[in-house]
Amino acid sequence: MEQTQTTDAKPSGFTRLKLFFKQGDYKFLGIILMIHVLLGTIHLFAYNSLHPLSKLLANLPMIFQIIIVSIYGLLAYAIPGYLIVIAIKNKSRILKSVDFALIVLFMILFITFIVLYILSFFESSRVIWMIYSFVNPLMGTFSEKLMRIHWSSILWIISAAVPSFGLLIGMYLRLKCEGVVE
Repeated sequence: MEQTQTTDAKPSGFTRLKLFFKQGDYKFLGIILMIHVLLGTIHLFAYNSLHPLSKLLANLPMIFQIIIVSIYGLLAYAIPGYLIVIAIKNKSRILKSVDFALIVLFMILFITFIVLYILSFFESSRVIWMIYSFVNPLMGTFSEKLMRIHWSSILWIISAAVPSFGLLIGMYLRLKCEGVVE
């Protein structure tokens, strides 16, 4: 009688990361990235870096600036998220692909923010935050105008998560209206 041992070895973090990217839906990721670029382009053409909200927030404490700008960003990104679900007929595709696409978008913005935050302490110019305004235009224009060069400005890292959460909220609301999720 032959015995076989089965081991439920947990795959390493790198193996899980490779599998995550291998199984990802890159078409849906492309749609999410195009919406991010389109929304950012519209924002930059409409306001450049002179958004009226940044003038109103200039004298408020930083935490209120971040909260108000985040609410604005969540609303601005929830609308396209809602519309994506209307446009795509295959709702199961959205459910399978949304986590991959939004995590990749978040990681791009998060890594960009961290690198620029570290570089901002070595570069005395505010020009470095213009790069973030091009990568994350909707949130970057506010952080570029309102952020003070101080260690506490790390709180602006919330701006890296706002696009993903806004899209997720919009998609969830529409999927809930259609009865796909509870």
